[in-house]
Order: sequence, then C-alpha cells, then structure tokens
Amino acid sequence: MSSISINIKKEDKILIIAPHPDDECIGCGGLLSLYPEKCSVVVMTDGSQGNDNVKSEQEADIRKNQFIDEMTQAGIADYVWLGYPDGGLMGIKDCTETIKFEKYTKIFLPWRDDNHPDHTAAFMYSLEVIKKRCNAKTEIYEYEVHVPFHDVTHYLDITDVMQYKEQLIRCHKDQIKISPYDKRVNSLARYRACQLNQADCFFETYRKVDIDKEDGANEELIIREKTLQKYKQFYGLFARWISLYQTKIYIDSWLHENNVKNISVYGYGVIGKLVVNEIITNCKNINIVEILDLRNVQCDIDGINIVMPEEGKINIDLMIVTALYDYKDIEKELKNMGYLNVISIQTILEQL
Repeated sequence: MSSISINIKKEDKILIIAPHPDDECIGCGGLLSLYPEKCSVVVMTDGSQGNDNVKSEQEADIRKNQFIDEMTQAGIADYVWLGYPDGGLMGIKDCTETIKFEKYTKIFLPWRDDNHPDHTAAFMYSLEVIKKRCNAKTEIYEYEVHVPFHDVTHYLDITDVMQYKEQLIRCHKDQIKISPYDKRVNSLARYRACQLNQADCFFETYRKVDIDKEDGANEELIIREKTLQKYKQFYGLFARWISLYQTKIYIDSWLHENNVKNISVYGYGVIGKLVVNEIITNCKNINIVEILDLRNVQCDIDGINIVMPEEGKINIDLMIVTALYDYKDIEKELKNMGYLNVISIQTILEQL
C-alpha cells in the first residue's frame, strides 16, 4: 500500500460529512479524537431506518440522542443534524446547499462506493457544492465505513487514541447491538497499520479526491442506487406486512383507531392492488371512494373507479399513497391539489 501520512496543520479547519449518525466516528473517529477543536460534523439523515425492530420515529430520536452523547464525549462543539429521511438522500440534490463548505481547509466525505445510496448521495451532492464554492487549496478526502478501500492515498496514526475511537462508536448502543462496529474498526485499523509495516499500531486511512478530475454526479450510478433503494423499500414493506398478517393485524385497526371511513388510494400497482384487496376483504365499514393513478389502467373491482389525480374527489377522510420511493413529492402534489390528509401505506404499517 503506497500512501503518505496526512498533514494536519495548525490553521486547519476540518469538516466531516456523515450520511448517518455513527459514520463520522466509524470512519473518522481517530481524527475526531486527535483534533476535536478543529473538527465540525454534519449528519445528513435521521438514522430512522437503523433498527428494523424499532419504529422509525422512535429510532430517529434514539440515534440523535446517541449522536449528541458522542459529540459531547469527543469534545466536539460544532455539529449539525440535518434530519433528512434515512435511506432517502439520493435524489435530494439540494441537501448539501446549506453547508458552509467554504469555511474549511479539509473536508472528509463518505466513500462514494461504500455500498449504501445515502453514502453515495452525500459524496456526490457535497462535491457538487464544493466545486462551486471552494478554492483549489481545499483538500477533499473520502473515508471508509462499510466497505474497505481498494486503494489508499493517506493515513493517520491513531494508535494513541484507538481506545477513544472505540468509545465514541460505543456511544451508538443501538447500532452496536446489531453489528460490533467497534471490533470491526479495531481490526481494520490494525490491518491498515500492518500494510505499512507497523504491526503494533492502528491507522485510519483516507483517499484524497482530485477535484479537477471529477466530472460531477455519475448519472448511471444514481440510477443504479435509486433502483437498489426501491428494492430495499419493497422488501422492508412486505416483510412488515407479512409479519402483521401472521398475527392477524390488518389495516382496518389503524383506520378505525383514526376514525377513517372514506378513503382514496393513490397508485394501482402491485402494492396498490394489495391495499385495495385487504381493505375490501378485512376492513368493515371502510369505503374506497376511488383510486388515483397516472396510468390508463382499469380496476378489476366492481364499483371502484380509477381516475387521474386532478380528477379525484377531495372530500374524503384520507388519501393512502402506495408509491414508496417518490412519496414526499406525491404528498406535496396532492396537498397542493387540496387533499388535506395524505399518508403513506408504509407509515400505516409502521404504526400498527
């Protein structure tokens, strides 16, 4: 491994962009421990999808509190929690616009190929803003979290603070229960040191980004990551739905609890058909007024019409949206049309 020691200067101001709460300490915990007075941290998402056994709203609160504990323990005074939806960063192109990249001399971004769409998005959207605002003296580095680098340009000797890095990671108790990140990071740091013939040391490693050679966001990569994210959302929704079915918990319990009687359903694809079928089969006293769909499709259930969104009847109790990936955009559009109560089927299933 051919790499050089990173030079942290007296005048440096360091920014670490973390897609999720805990990425900053997994990838840069040594840097945080050695130079807390120089470091600022921005967490992009709320971490709400970090534990399948905890409801997303509760998980977001847990992750935020654990992140604050970590910052307090590390002695980091300057940190920002942006709170974008976990798993939904790809496509929110302006998510990094409020970050003051130009204030910093060294910026650390998640590795673009770190096998998570939020990591790819955080890298790409940050880099686009950096190219517009920062000068040529700004140094940009990628750090590793889930997938180790296949090539390294710089390293930082964190032998003296390795135990502190592990302690920062352990602040995220919710995630440590799922995966022993502290032990994984310890092994990787020792391996990196061994690659540089320093068997008794621990190294944190980075890849320097040559901004002049970057062509901006890779559209093919964006499409790939969006497709992957859609499959993950489908899997998560159906896993939850099947679990509820096995315990004979149906959508009607949520609808009755919230005094919903007249609904419309947005989207008549695979999920939309399942929602309509469950309501007709298991939901007593719930009336499906109509189905909204942008496509010219026919409803195979007598008495229910499919109309374009702009032709729908606004005077209903609730609009259930069955599209997952573009829900936020659809919700905004429907509310602009006059629909007051709009909810995702994913949210209903999570709250059951």
